[in-house]
Amino acid sequence: MARILCLDSDTHFSGHPGGQSKFTRDFVVPLADQHELVIATIGTFSERKVDGVLYQSLVARQEVSRSSQVAFVRAQRKLIAKEGEDFDVIVENFIPPIGPSALPRLTSTPVIGLANFSFWDEMSVKYHVPFRWITHRRLASYRFVATTHESVARRIRPFTPTADVRSFGQILEVGSGLWNELPGSTALFLGRPDVHQKGLDLLVRALNYLGHNSPSVTIAGFEATHPTWMKLTKKWPVPDCVTVKGYVRGEERERLLRSARVLLLSSRYEGPSYVPLEGAIRGIPTVAFNLDCFADRSAAMYLARPFDYIDFATMITRAFFDDTLYLKKRSATEVLARNVGRTHPEKDFREFVQKVSDAG
Repeated sequence: MARILCLDSDTHFSGHPGGQSKFTRDFVVPLADQHELVIATIGTFSERKVDGVLYQSLVARQEVSRSSQVAFVRAQRKLIAKEGEDFDVIVENFIPPIGPSALPRLTSTPVIGLANFSFWDEMSVKYHVPFRWITHRRLASYRFVATTHESVARRIRPFTPTADVRSFGQILEVGSGLWNELPGSTALFLGRPDVHQKGLDLLVRALNYLGHNSPSVTIAGFEATHPTWMKLTKKWPVPDCVTVKGYVRGEERERLLRSARVLLLSSRYEGPSYVPLEGAIRGIPTVAFNLDCFADRSAAMYLARPFDYIDFATMITRAFFDDTLYLKKRSATEVLARNVGRTHPEKDFREFVQKVSDAG
């Protein structure tokens, strides 16, 4: 039995957990059946134990924000400097936009860096901070890096030539009855109100371009009063058939997925997104821009030219009015879901952790 510490600032206990939290839930938490697992996170508590996992809050916040992420980076470095030698393996989620914290320099305990995100060049442009330079210097200190997709691993390997960089894949939801027997009637966007990465401006412009020709569209992930949405739609008004639902989860989220004919993913970069897989297991194709991370799932997607909002609008139209193509895309989602479902990345990750523990 190894003693494992996982550092995850994308708290499970906030109202809006994201990619880090999902990786921790899918890959790291299952390790608790054989190992002693401590997850350091953000939350309004000191310690709590859930299903054999000890959660410790390093930053007392309810929601994840820029300030809480910065505070978490500082807190995790202090924790590793003080207690790092007490663990057999440390699993560090790289925090966007900050990236790796160079924790291997602080401890002799082996550190696995978890990269769900590798767009530090883009973050440098967005925040006018040299994240690219900082990240590339820090990556050199890691011997082990885990990613969820080969497109991420390819971006990291040039900067970690001596490291063991693995691509494990993504895990589909467990359960039966997710497949939509009949296609829905709406286009659904699930995401945060972000322009730089998620391309909300491109989505708004596409919907503005469609105008009265737009199908019914549901936006979920933020309120209609959000300043970014209000600013964009004032400049490019969207048709009345567009409805903003706010943040959704559970039964409400599933109900929206049941009603969807196609999912909308207007991102400028992804690392990759779970959205096409969420759609695939329900028989729902996804409209997106043609990014590297979609190369292995393009058959189940409508891919527009980057970052041509008119072509994106055209793909939305095709999804609703070209039934022959839609049936091909829908059949491809079933193949994609079946192929991904055959893999067992959580088992591969477990073996990787054991290898790292033995190497330490």
